Amino acid sequence: MRGNDLFVCTRPLDATGRLYASDSCIYNHIDLTTNTFQKSFFFPNADLARRNLENWVDEQGNIYIYQSGKINVPQTIKPSILKIPAGSTEFDPSYNFKYIDATGGVAQALPIQAGGGFNYYKNGKAYAIASTSFPPELLAFLAANGTDFSTWTPEDFQTALGILETAANGQYVEIDLVAQTVKLLTDIPSTSPFNGRTFIIDDKVYCVVSTPNENALYEYDPATGASRKAFDVSAGGTIGEFYKLGN
Repeated sequence: MRGNDLFVCTRPLDATGRLYASDSCIYNHIDLTTNTFQKSFFFPNADLARRNLENWVDEQGNIYIYQSGKINVPQTIKPSILKIPAGSTEFDPSYNFKYIDATGGVAQALPIQAGGGFNYYKNGKAYAIASTSFPPELLAFLAANGTDFSTWTPEDFQTALGILETAANGQYVEIDLVAQTVKLLTDIPSTSPFNGRTFIIDDKVYCVVSTPNENALYEYDPATGASRKAFDVSAGGTIGEFYKLGN
């Protein structure tokens, strides 16, 4: 949302009702002043864009949108960051930043595995997690079960998701949305992009690290470039949300 402009992503399904059947990122503009639908608009060769509580709007009113790419292997539509410029209610057709490619990483896997946790910070900088390798155990599973997802059983999907949740093949990154460059935050351990989340509190960036060997929250200070472990989680489960209560 930007002022009285609400932008909502449309999520079409394929015949199975399980996957996304679109060759575009589809958004809808709603005017909250009049509570009326204005239009739908599209970015071609893109796919689903969704967020939790992350901020996607910068100080000038530009909206940066993470689209997760196409669900197929090899991935024909890669994840990228799109832009609705300040004062506009359409995508900028010239802005399609494939930030995972900029890390030198591999973005051919399932889209949710390739990246996520995209969160705008300030001064043109954002933070996210990016796949930097393709999990060998996922490659082996795809070789045995194929990449036609319509033939997969519920157990196949559960197995694939289990691999994505535990494979530590992602790295947190600092993204310059103006220069369209990426810096790896190598002081924060590699983790699963599937479980990667970022939270911004008091000018610090907090990153979830969830692997079979570690379950923790790391703090990154953009002013100093320093990272540290904030705390471990010892009672099971992964961190879904992180808030500051009070002043």
